[in-house]
Amino acid sequence: MTHAPAGWFDDGSGTGRQRYWDGQQWTEHFHPALDATASPEGVAAGTDQAEAAQTHASAESVHVASGTEGDGQPHPDGEASHSASLPTWAWGVIGGGALLIVGIVVAAFVVVLGDDDPAADAQAAMEDYVEAIVSADCAALNSLTTEAFQDDMFESQTCEDYLVSYEEDFGESLTDYFEGTTFTVTDVVVEGDTAVVFSDSVVDGEEAENEDVLVLVDGEWLVDVDQA
Repeated sequence: MTHAPAGWFDDGSGTGRQRYWDGQQWTEHFHPALDATASPEGVAAGTDQAEAAQTHASAESVHVASGTEGDGQPHPDGEASHSASLPTWAWGVIGGGALLIVGIVVAAFVVVLGDDDPAADAQAAMEDYVEAIVSADCAALNSLTTEAFQDDMFESQTCEDYLVSYEEDFGESLTDYFEGTTFTVTDVVVEGDTAVVFSDSVVDGEEAENEDVLVLVDGEWLVDVDQA
């Protein structure tokens, strides 16, 4: 690549100040605006001083220095360009950041839409309830049902006490009774804070069509004692 010859060039600040180009890169040497009446000897002396001191100049990036062209050299006419080019990797970072922001916005939009489906949430709560009752999981049953439902189902006992009394009364555990149970949701109807879950089930060999009522409490769907 051909380099501009060493010399003083306008630094592009608009003040007429000169900056010294050593033929390879810009130095840290500046010169006030040249007076049209200045003697050639004075200018030459300044040039000689800059050339002697150029070995102490910092090797700054010519792409971001004022008074450079796109290739880091002065303009042939001595005027500086204020434009600075970004390296290719910088554009990649900028583009990647923009894509990341778009991705986050899209993901948030999908999450919001996914949470705004009360029928699906009610169905999921009902299916969790069935799984809890089949496995006799008292902690899950208590978290998935209203207090009124618990009083009615457990006959005003705790869930743990009910399981013991059930086995004493029927000669088998609740998990044995529900072994092999199948449960399929066929429809969900939501009206405000109430949902009715329609389902088909097979329990202890008997088929049944069910309608279970769930109510929305503090943002969670709970199985309620009332039946549709």
